Amino acid sequence: MVEYNPFWDEVIDDPFPIYRRMRDEKPACYVEEIDCWALSRFADITRVSMDRKDYTVSRGSTLTSLARRHRGSDRLMNDSTMFMMMDPPRHSAFRALLSPHFTPRKLAAAESVVRRIVSHYLDPILEAGRFDAVGELARKVASHVTCELLGLSVEDAPILREFVQRGQPWIHGRPPSSPEEIAQAAAGLGDLAGFLEERVAERRRSAVAHDDILATFVEAQPEGRRLRDEEIAVQLSGLVVGGFETLPKHFGSVIYWLHHFPEQRARIVADPGLLPSAVEEVFRYDAPTHVLGRRAVNDVEWHGERVRAGQGVLLLYASGNRDDRVFERPDVFDVGRKPGRTVTFGAGIHLCMGMHVARLESRLMLEGVLANGPEYAVEAEGVERCRLAGIHGYDAMPIVLEP
Repeated sequence: MVEYNPFWDEVIDDPFPIYRRMRDEKPACYVEEIDCWALSRFADITRVSMDRKDYTVSRGSTLTSLARRHRGSDRLMNDSTMFMMMDPPRHSAFRALLSPHFTPRKLAAAESVVRRIVSHYLDPILEAGRFDAVGELARKVASHVTCELLGLSVEDAPILREFVQRGQPWIHGRPPSSPEEIAQAAAGLGDLAGFLEERVAERRRSAVAHDDILATFVEAQPEGRRLRDEEIAVQLSGLVVGGFETLPKHFGSVIYWLHHFPEQRARIVADPGLLPSAVEEVFRYDAPTHVLGRRAVNDVEWHGERVRAGQGVLLLYASGNRDDRVFERPDVFDVGRKPGRTVTFGAGIHLCMGMHVARLESRLMLEGVLANGPEYAVEAEGVERCRLAGIHGYDAMPIVLEP
């Protein structure tokens, strides 16, 4: 009998064996403790992501909100929810505001900027020959890039990172979750929104023209009126959380898996043209976001099981990316794998808008590391795994550069 709970330690440690059993034996798996259904097959995850009639994100899409384990921060879960927690037509109006900031032209121009940012943080730490690829490189690069994109001061990045790190357990869950931990995590997100609200007010007082996401929100009227400062702060909060923490955890996985499979790393060193596919393979092989989901609006049936209206439906993205119904040799790590469709960044109208930026950051950081330490070694005693239920990766990944 297949049993699954995303908050179990053994699932957080290594979910892939149970994901395989779920796909084969129980593709619609009921998780009684949290009254949710977990879908593990690629096709099912994609179908739910595309279905606007039977499922909603407006009542939460994160693991903890679907699991009904945590009460939300009042500051973030009011009528002015983040656009990624909106259904059409509200979601469409807000997404249209952001789309111009993620066009191919914008992203092509961003490469030189991101390369400069990577060098800014990588060059000073190379001399020591040892550094934390997450804490000293990826986390700083990701927060800097996010600030530039949003229109926030890079000087604010450290305090923003503190708010985000405090709030992570509320979003993705950390077992055990005591009432004190829940309250502290919710307070971190509330502090984040309050801090950003102050920055929005400052921007309104500025006479300088800007071309960034904050300027777009300040000037926009997505619902026929100007957005209030607190509404903009909520929208920015979601973008800050996504931009600051997911990519660093993923880059820790990039460094880890290429160390774990040195023959694959050697292929990239011999042929740097494999850098993009290598980054994409890590996104597939060990997706940073393991679980998001929807709530059922109507009664639906999956594999002979009845999902009742109001129940959460967990989409196991990392499982979908290992589905042998879609991927050939899915458990094999292959940096030369031909690009294909994955569910790493979701699907449908809620497809992650920042996915190309994340790919760019990861590729340029990996390029820099391999150029200076093609046979780097991971210091295992200093490695810190992320212990959240809904997101995988690393919080620390110390490496020693070997020429």
